[in-house]
Amino acid sequence: MEMLWLAWFGYISRFFDMFDTIFFVLRKKYNQITFLHVYHHMIVPFLGWFSFKLNPLIPIIMMFVAFNTIIHVIMYSYYALASFGPKMQKYLWWKKYITQLQLLQFMVCGVYGIILFFRQTGYPMTWFVVAVGQNPIFFYMFYDFYRRSYRNDHSMKQLNEKNIQKSKIVMEENGKKSL
Repeated sequence: MEMLWLAWFGYISRFFDMFDTIFFVLRKKYNQITFLHVYHHMIVPFLGWFSFKLNPLIPIIMMFVAFNTIIHVIMYSYYALASFGPKMQKYLWWKKYITQLQLLQFMVCGVYGIILFFRQTGYPMTWFVVAVGQNPIFFYMFYDFYRRSYRNDHSMKQLNEKNIQKSKIVMEENGKKSL
């Protein structure tokens, strides 16, 4: 019964995750309401309901829920700290590692799901394929987000440093001309 209660609580908590969309709208951060965001918030409660209804104690579901809960605690801790404003920025160097943890989650759960595919789990195979099949979909979307957000981070810093140097040179030249 305790495991069923935890499974139910995990399912219900997915609806609270939707509050971040409300906060994005209230803060007028519409650029954060991406396809990944909307898809994630629509499909996870749907799959959670089916998983809970059909067989909430299947190992892949329990593994995913445990992994996902840990990641959400870390992620919402980051958001809570970020809400304190710019003075907190120096402590928030670890944002990209949250996305890396999410990528790891989708890889581990996807591989584990493939292993369980060849065993009898008592879970209807159609829904098992749909649920486990979300891992590569989420992996692709989160990797694309990661690539766009962090992969070129070093290149952007170098470009910004070059632009700052060029600006200083132009300012110095303009200062000499005005004398």
